[in-house]
Amino acid sequence: MAKSADSLHESAKRKRVAFVDADPLLFDSIRSLLLDLNLVAVRSLTADATKLDQIEALVPDIILMEYDGRIEEIEALADQLNNKSRTMPMVLMRVPPEQVHDLKRLCSSHALLGRNVTPEEFSRAMNIVALGGNFIDPVLIDECPDDNDADQTAASGAAKDDEDDPLSEREQAVLYQIALGHYSKEIAANLDVSTKTVETYKTRAMKKLRLGDRTAVVRYAVVNGWFEKLAAKSKVT
Repeated sequence: MAKSADSLHESAKRKRVAFVDADPLLFDSIRSLLLDLNLVAVRSLTADATKLDQIEALVPDIILMEYDGRIEEIEALADQLNNKSRTMPMVLMRVPPEQVHDLKRLCSSHALLGRNVTPEEFSRAMNIVALGGNFIDPVLIDECPDDNDADQTAASGAAKDDEDDPLSEREQAVLYQIALGHYSKEIAANLDVSTKTVETYKTRAMKKLRLGDRTAVVRYAVVNGWFEKLAAKSKVT
C-alpha cells in the first residue's frame, strides 16, 4: 500500500541516528525509544568495516556509539570527520566521569551519557542533540572531579529564585541559546543584537539564577523542562 504524502513528508523530516558497532538486542531497544522522538535508528551490517566507513555508508545526522575507554579512537574519528568537512553530533554511552572534560574537547557537538543512564535520560539527551544542543548526563556532572559543588546545586535550587526575580524575555532567550550550545556571536546573530548586549543579558540572567557556568545553564534547562518545551514547539510547527 502506498504511503500518503503526509507520511512521506514526516519520514523525510526524521533525523537518522547511526548506531555504530551496535549489539542487535541493544539496537532494537534503542530504535523503539528513538521512534517516539521522531528519530530513525540505523546500523551497519558490515562488522569488519571501520567506524568511519560505517558512518559514511549510513549517511546519518547523529552518531551514537558505546564508549569503550579508548579516547584515541574518538579523537581519530573526530579528526577524520573534520578532514572530510563532516560535522555531526556524537552521542557516547558508558562514559566514565573522569573523561568527560577530554571528550567535551574532542566532540564540539555532543551528548555524554554514563554507564547506568535511564531510558528517560537517554531520550532527553537524544532530543536535545536533535534540537542542536549539547547534553551531559547529570550523574556525570555530579561525579566529575573538576566540577564546582556550588554550580552543581545551583540549577536545582534556582527555580524558586526565578519566581522571586523572574527573567526578562531577552534574558531567557539568551539562556535558551546557551543551553543549546551556542556562543555569544551566534546568539547575537540569532537574536539580531550586539555581542555586548548578549553578554549583558547573560551576566544578568546567570546572576539572578546563581548559575556559575555554561554547564550549570544546561543543567538548569534540563531540570526545568526547557528542552521538552522546545521539542513540543518544533512538533507543532
